[in-house]
Amino acid sequence: MEGFPEAGRRRFGYDLRRWRGRAGLTQAQLASAVFLRQSQISGIERGSKGTRVEQIRRMDEVLNAGGVLLKRWEDLHREDGYASWARDFVALEREASEIRTYQLSLVPGILQVEPYARALIQTGRPGDTPAEIDEAVNARIRRQAVLEQERGPVFKAVVEEHVLRRPIGGGETMRQQLGHMLDVAATPRVTIQVVPMNSEVHHGADGAFTL
Repeated sequence: MEGFPEAGRRRFGYDLRRWRGRAGLTQAQLASAVFLRQSQISGIERGSKGTRVEQIRRMDEVLNAGGVLLKRWEDLHREDGYASWARDFVALEREASEIRTYQLSLVPGILQVEPYARALIQTGRPGDTPAEIDEAVNARIRRQAVLEQERGPVFKAVVEEHVLRRPIGGGETMRQQLGHMLDVAATPRVTIQVVPMNSEVHHGADGAFTL
């Protein structure tokens, strides 16, 4: 659905506020019951903050919503283009004050340009329809919004040199991708470092990770 997560979070926030009112709880009382801060409950109800599915499940139980809130959350996320395994990760990404990632074989997803992301997604999902591919590509590109926010997270990426040399999507796509990374790295909160190909073994060689 175009416009999610912002529009979807606002609609969910309205539903959460309505169920909290039915239960006769203040934001502070709900926050205490589900082990969150009142400011986070307030942000969720305003639609300015996301959260994780485990927290939604606890709210649903505390407010005796009978699974309605949980289903509403899951329905919204089925429309956002993210794979089910990635939804909690994306929610954490939106709330993070700092993101550090090491990538062994690909440009970090949050830095990928549209044709680079499309080449990867089409290769990995050969059975999807063009509309499903478009939805997944758009979802990946939307993640970049967190780096454009006025108070977005500090972002530090370390990639292997061959990530920048592998022509995923072809030469023109890689020129666009590298240019985008240079532009993003010029902003104060973003640092991109490259591990030279002639480096000896190091602790990240076992696989990519994100903190």
